[in-house]
This record gives sequence, structure tokens and C-alpha cells, in this order.
Amino acid sequence: MSAHGQLRAGALTSTLWDRPKRGPLQLNVVFLDGHPTIHSLVKTHVRDWEAAANLKFNFLSPDRFVDAHIRITMPATRIFQSYIGTGALLIDRRLPSMTLGFTDDVLANPNEVKRLVLHEFGHALGLIHEHQNPRGGLTFKVPEVYDYFWQHHRWDQRTVREQVIEPTRIELLHNATQFDPKSIMLYAFPASIIAGGPVTATQLNYELSECDRRYIASLYPKDSTQPPPSVPVEPTGYLPLQLGKPLTGTLPIRGAEIPYGFKIATPGRYVMETFTPAGSREEYWVLTLRDARQQVVADDHHGSSPSGLNALIECDLAPGAYRLHLRHRLRSGLGTYGIVVRNAQSRDLRG
Repeated sequence: MSAHGQLRAGALTSTLWDRPKRGPLQLNVVFLDGHPTIHSLVKTHVRDWEAAANLKFNFLSPDRFVDAHIRITMPATRIFQSYIGTGALLIDRRLPSMTLGFTDDVLANPNEVKRLVLHEFGHALGLIHEHQNPRGGLTFKVPEVYDYFWQHHRWDQRTVREQVIEPTRIELLHNATQFDPKSIMLYAFPASIIAGGPVTATQLNYELSECDRRYIASLYPKDSTQPPPSVPVEPTGYLPLQLGKPLTGTLPIRGAEIPYGFKIATPGRYVMETFTPAGSREEYWVLTLRDARQQVVADDHHGSSPSGLNALIECDLAPGAYRLHLRHRLRSGLGTYGIVVRNAQSRDLRG
């Protein structure tokens, strides 16, 4: 708490996660790529957020990305960004919601790794940049700040306006509070680009500030009177696919495998096939069919569909639950696809 009895931070009300009636807020996280050692660093650092509030990050295997609230990609680009809070649910679940672009020079600095992880996960929890807090925040010398961020980060003027200059509208914030110069959500600014505010310059912060901890606890408060549920809700781990109803989708992540789940009620012969949606480029797709025990029932790695490079499986199926896994034949392949499961006697409903 500050001397004036106010918390110092800001979060977008519309992007805050709904708090469960019992137990902690549980957010599922998947790594879409990246090295296991870096994954371990991320898992270690986010414990600081968990310790501060009623939060639990559940790290799922990559094939469970459909069930993930936070989906992380790690290209070596030095780009670090995240959707704010529930904004991660407004995009395709096959797309990353957070980018942690660690490069070798960044990984060589353990403090910087921790800062970046805590900062981006702060966004994922609904927090805004501290320097865009409209209550007692900073104002900038516009030409100088444009020049500074172009020279140091190659940011264009639109990015600088959105990420630095423009304060968040106060009516969009949840209990916005006074500026916190020690917040993990703050950038480092030299005095030469600051026009006004409570400080003449800022520095990078590598830990959650006391105000960060108190504020996140106010958003997701701990309740010692309510024990967590004894049996957690088990996510599905697949996209639903209905018999006879074709779906289209995009594979935006290189090397990804998309699991579809469907049920067969009547024994018989069934066709599982990919197709090329109208206006899309033909790609080389691979299908693998698994049963409820995840045993391989059939696959097509050779493009046996009569429709160009598309995959086709035709086989007899007993009643039960099945998973149909789709991937590009090339690990570097991307593209748009269609997929359908139908009775072999029914007409082609791909449209």
C-alpha cells in the first residue's frame, strides 16, 4: 500500500479472468515450441504470480493446445508480447497468445529472462503497462520518444503510440491506482524523452513490486475458507468434429498436429478425408486415426485421396470415441485445410 492508502497498478476490467467460486483461478498453458530448458525457466518464474494471488498455471502437453488459455511460441526474434487477459480466447486456439522471443544474448542474463516472463504473464493476467496508467502516469516528448524507440528497437510510430505514449482510458480500468515506479509492468525510459510525471526517468524492474503483489491479490484474492475442488475439470484435448459436417481451418504453427475428436454410434465403413477449401492453395496433409486408448487404427502418410495431395482414410469402425490427428507432411509446412468424417455410403458433403 502507498502512503495514501492506494494500490498502484492498472488492469483492463473487460479482460480479467472470471474467478471461480472455489479454489484458485486455474489457467492452462502450453508451449507450442521452444527448448525444454527454457520451458523450465518460465515455469519457475511464474510462481511469483501464483504466490501473490489465488492463481495456478497448469502446463499442458503441446497436443492440448485447444484447452490452453495461454499458448506460448518462442521464436528467436527478441520479440516479447502477449494478449491481455481473456483477449487470448478471442483468437483461434491454434494461434499463440504470447510470444517469448528469447535469443542467446537475452538468455545469458537470468534477471532479464525473469523480468520478461513476469512482464508478459502480467499482461496475460489482465495488467496494462504501468506507464500507460492514466492516474499519475508519465507524459512523453513525442518526437524524442519516436526517435528513441526507432533507434533502440526499430518500433514504428504506431507501435510507440499504442505501447508507450497513449494512456489507457480510465473508464476501462479496474480500480486504477497511482503510478508505481517499481512495477514489473514498467518500461525503462531515459529522462530525455519524459515530459512530465512523478519521476524524471525510469529503470527496468526485475521482480514483482510490493504494489504488483498487492494489486494482483486484489484482482484474484485468496480465500482460505474455500478449499479447492477435489476433482478438477478435465479438458477435452481436441476440437470437436461431427459426422458428415466438414470443417475448415488453418495450420499456423510449423510442425503442429491438430487433434479432432468424434464419436461413432453405428458400426460401419467410414471415410476420413482432408480437402482443399475454395480459393486456398493445395497442401500435403497427413491423417492418423486413433481410438479411445490412443492406439493407431489407421493412417495415410502418402496422399491416397483422389483429390491431389489430400489424405484419405477409409476403414470399418465400431461404435466408440476416436481422435483424428492432422498435420502437414513437411515439418515446415503451413496452410489452410478442410476435414470431414462421413459414412462411406453417404455422398461427399465437402461443398
